[in-house]
Amino acid sequence: MKSNNSSLPSNTTSLDFRCQAIERQDVMLHHYALIPAVVIILILSFLHGHKIRAGRFIGLPRPGPVVPMHQLDGCVDRVFYGLAFAAIANEVILIFFRVINNINSVFEFQVPTYVKTIFVLFVALESTIVFYPILACLTTPWKLLGGAMGLIYSALHLAKSIYKLANCPSSGIPQEVLPYSQVIVSLPSVVSLGLLTVKYAIQCGQQAYMRSCTKRQQERPLVARDHEICYVKNLFLNKYRKDEKLGIVQRKLYHWRDDFKFSTKMVITMVLCGFFLYVMSILMVISVQLLKVLADTLKPFIESSPINYLAYNTLNILSIIWSLALVISLILSIVWLCLTMKNHRHHLLKMYLGKKDHIPKFAVNQTSADIMTNSLKYSGYQIAYCLWGYILQQLLLLFVLILFYALIVLPLQSGNWNVILALLQIVLAPMVLGFLLYFIQVRIVGRFILDDKIYNTDLDKPLYTKNRPMYENFSFLMMMWNMMLGALSCLLRIVMTAGIGVILLPRLDRPVFMRGFEKFDRGYKAYVGLLLVEHIHLHPIVRCFAHLVMDDIYMTKSSISKDNLLLSNDNLMLKKKTWKRVQMKWLLAYTLLNNSKLIHDRKHTVNNVNEVKIQLESISAQIV
Repeated sequence: MKSNNSSLPSNTTSLDFRCQAIERQDVMLHHYALIPAVVIILILSFLHGHKIRAGRFIGLPRPGPVVPMHQLDGCVDRVFYGLAFAAIANEVILIFFRVINNINSVFEFQVPTYVKTIFVLFVALESTIVFYPILACLTTPWKLLGGAMGLIYSALHLAKSIYKLANCPSSGIPQEVLPYSQVIVSLPSVVSLGLLTVKYAIQCGQQAYMRSCTKRQQERPLVARDHEICYVKNLFLNKYRKDEKLGIVQRKLYHWRDDFKFSTKMVITMVLCGFFLYVMSILMVISVQLLKVLADTLKPFIESSPINYLAYNTLNILSIIWSLALVISLILSIVWLCLTMKNHRHHLLKMYLGKKDHIPKFAVNQTSADIMTNSLKYSGYQIAYCLWGYILQQLLLLFVLILFYALIVLPLQSGNWNVILALLQIVLAPMVLGFLLYFIQVRIVGRFILDDKIYNTDLDKPLYTKNRPMYENFSFLMMMWNMMLGALSCLLRIVMTAGIGVILLPRLDRPVFMRGFEKFDRGYKAYVGLLLVEHIHLHPIVRCFAHLVMDDIYMTKSSISKDNLLLSNDNLMLKKKTWKRVQMKWLLAYTLLNNSKLIHDRKHTVNNVNEVKIQLESISAQIV
């Protein structure tokens, strides 16, 4: 037995040394990964070429800008962009904290604090460049080469993560607290890297199959997406979905629509919020487990001292209360994210119809630079507000649940009813008195002051006094009573404002401040800026119009292929007539929408009116 117990610390020590060695290797591989990342970025840059400044650069085409993702242009691969950000965020956080913990070992001599800050910023820039190719290979128009490079690069990162988790699954956290903690924390990142690797493999296979085909057609420019075309069709067919029977969850929380898709920026933001909520929940679970482990260590000593017994019970109760607060705050955060997405869609659809009553006045008076800057802040603000709201909700729920246990549950367990009776006298008596005063005022006003109903079918009395002296005397007599009620109402307003403000902190789609002071809410300003920018760039009617124009230009400039030459002249004329008819109908609809008075002057409307007049004249002649 002694040999087994003595071997356990040695195994633990060897595992710790191995984990530390693997972490050092991981940091070094992260630094070395900068070389292939820069190479991939340069290859994509030379392939893109510079569209404005054409020319040669050291014998090669002049390099052009590489775009990591399309946030304001369509919704292609938006889920994979979110997965890429989830994988990047986990790796960057782990590398970031390891560098911060070992920053003193980097500098052998004492350096100022600002130098360490600049060093941390360079580490963040390095991490951004290292993971830049994962996004750039998704966005590049060179799908085959981008898919191949993305497949190799993401597969290497996936293999590195799996090797690290296989050799160091616990990350220094004891098994009694949370077994395989490193695996649980890194699971979203590994799954995201695996799905990205599969995506790149499928992309390579599709592109290779398309290139093997003998018949290759030139792709037309695609501006409008399927959901935008569906939105325009529903708009012309007057389908507003008001008659749909939806369930409670779909009506109150969220329901899917085929004519709307969230932008890439919104999807990335929500995926990152979910990822950070997951990581934060794991950290909170570890904290709760530490309380339980600490309580278990005190269990053998509870009989020796009453203090140990009290500490044991306190830790157990605190762990249970914290677990309950953790679950409730997590559910609230998820619900708020769903409601944020629902309101975001509702606000955008209203703006598509030209209704901007939900946009505050300060946003209209801002410059375009301010609006664009605020929209850039939205993702970071939403993630930060979501995390802070999650933490503050837990603290608020902890405080409320501890008060509930101390003032109600504990006296009930001990049979001490005096505490509950005193609490009822302090809290319940003013509430009952305030309700009675309000009820008495409502009954007196409705009975003796308001005028009678004009019609018996009216739902309420008119807001007009029939007894002015009664109103003046009653207002004077109730002034002091309402002052006392106002003091209690003021305290209740402060408590409710603080509580609701903490609970609704992640909701950037609603301002915290009252009307007229929304400009001081920076989170709401970022959300409004995002709405305005997406309304300009993602308007489905504008994109469909641009799609028709681009398609017309493509059909005009593109040369007729050999297969089209085999068509007869009649078929070509039929196609031209069909396109001309569609174009004329579009222009006619646009003209009539802007000039509704012209509808009555159209030819078939006038003919119908004349026919009706002739029929009426013939009928009158027969009667005569």
